[in-house]
Amino acid sequence: MFDLGPHVIDQALVLFGEPQSITASAFCQRETSRVDDSFDVCLEYSGLRAMGRARIIAFAPGPHFLIHGTKGSFVKYGMDPQEALLRGDDFPQGTDWSANWGDEAESLWGTLSPVGEPSVKVRTERGDYRGFYANVRDAIEKKSALEVTPEQALRTMRAVMLAHKSSRELRTVQWGEGVE
Repeated sequence: MFDLGPHVIDQALVLFGEPQSITASAFCQRETSRVDDSFDVCLEYSGLRAMGRARIIAFAPGPHFLIHGTKGSFVKYGMDPQEALLRGDDFPQGTDWSANWGDEAESLWGTLSPVGEPSVKVRTERGDYRGFYANVRDAIEKKSALEVTPEQALRTMRAVMLAHKSSRELRTVQWGEGVE
């Protein structure tokens, strides 16, 4: 929960804001694990439920995003292509960044299935982690404001702590509860 949890939970918080409640289960899939290595978390909103999960052991890939609504569904497989690029041997140096950095193969684009209409592939927006770090640098040098504020980080930390509380106490916790 402390590794991937903040990323998964932050996405829901950015999209939907603070939830009314959180129900979570953090657990160990590996017998040798000393800390939780998998989790399910449900953020409840008025008329909306956002569910996130991560598994250390998953032999078949599932959707990275699965969104169902009254007007259709969106399904997206695959991880951000920057991960593989950053770990690869052909890592660009200096200003030698490829024009297609962060582009994703069409086979991994999401599929939007509107009610009563044919499904369509949706091109994944190009990602570039460098912008986040450049913004932190610029904020430190007082050239710009932080794009990810301390308040946003604290909100995500609060949600992670409430998710752990929910898992530990085997109950749904309200957003306004203490996180002891």
